[in-house]
Amino acid sequence: MEYFVIINGVQSGPLSKDRLMTAGIQPDSYVWRQGLADWVKADTLPELADIFMRDSAFGGYARPEESLDPYASRAHRMPQPPYGGNGYGNTPPDPYTVYGRANEPIPHTNWLPWAIVGTIFGALFSCIGMIFGIIGITKANAANKFYNEGFGENGDMSNSSARTMTIIALVLGGIGFLLTVTGTTSMLINQIAGLGN
Repeated sequence: MEYFVIINGVQSGPLSKDRLMTAGIQPDSYVWRQGLADWVKADTLPELADIFMRDSAFGGYARPEESLDPYASRAHRMPQPPYGGNGYGNTPPDPYTVYGRANEPIPHTNWLPWAIVGTIFGALFSCIGMIFGIIGITKANAANKFYNEGFGENGDMSNSSARTMTIIALVLGGIGFLLTVTGTTSMLINQIAGLGN
């Protein structure tokens, strides 16, 4: 029978039972062999029990005395590492799940193109509309950045502001366009009427 063992955070194996003893296996070292579903502590396998037997004050071979370390019992509550794990049962946290982040970019309505149109429309027909359009571009950029990094809540807030600013820019630009067209039409009508006189 051959075993894989994790000693001081380093996985070794396959090793025979004799090689486990020379490798420095401890009772709380994690081991795995064919037939086991997951890693287990070495002292839980009956076939390895004799490795950890030693002379004690009670004579013959006996189990090692219990540790006086008050924190020793915590080791038994540690999760067992998966096969090929790092030996401690801990894996680094997924950076996308820290602080409420999603695993991937979040699909959303991109207001950036509309904010650009609103800014141009506002620049041509309404200075105030252009200001709202620029704010819309800034907010839409921020929203896209948050969504791409997986921050849904921050993205929603910025996207809502981008939508509001873009709609205001488009409305003000539209009003300016209508006033410009109405004024131009009125001026043309007056000039045509003046030519007829």
